[in-house]
Amino acid sequence: MLIASAGFRPAHAVAYVTPLQHGLERKSFAVFVWRGGPARLDSGAVDAFAIVLLGALAALILWLVILGKFYPGSGLEQLGLRSARQITEEREELEAEDLSQMLAAHNERRRRRGQPEVTAGDLERQVHNDMAEVQRRRQQYLADRELDQLLEATNARRRARGLPERTRDDVKREFGGDPAAEG
Repeated sequence: MLIASAGFRPAHAVAYVTPLQHGLERKSFAVFVWRGGPARLDSGAVDAFAIVLLGALAALILWLVILGKFYPGSGLEQLGLRSARQITEEREELEAEDLSQMLAAHNERRRRRGQPEVTAGDLERQVHNDMAEVQRRRQQYLADRELDQLLEATNARRRARGLPERTRDDVKREFGGDPAAEG
């Protein structure tokens, strides 16, 4: 049986094992054990080759750095891509152009009907008022939902104690809300 590894040198055979020690049928065989440090190549050609490879790698890296530093434009342009800033600016320009076209078409229809024209400021105010109304309705809905949940929990406890249930009107009268105006 031969034990070998990378860098193994057969000149270092050191032991013979008899078959009786390991129950083998052959009469004897040699076990080679590698002794010493890592395998070394002392060839001058290998050293020169390593120097050439390292020099080529350094030259490639230097060439890439110089190319990146002095080539006009950016890498994104070379790949046909655009930066996030360019994309955002282009979208804003398109939206402004769309707004002016839609406003012109809207005002044309209003002129044909004899109504006054609308400006971009008028549209912004209308959108702001609509958003405020949506927010007000949302807050009112959430407050009503919270009140319903509180009433449900309170009435469950009141039923368990044998007390009459409270209504929305009872709560609003107690805490100062006007049930007719709120509903």
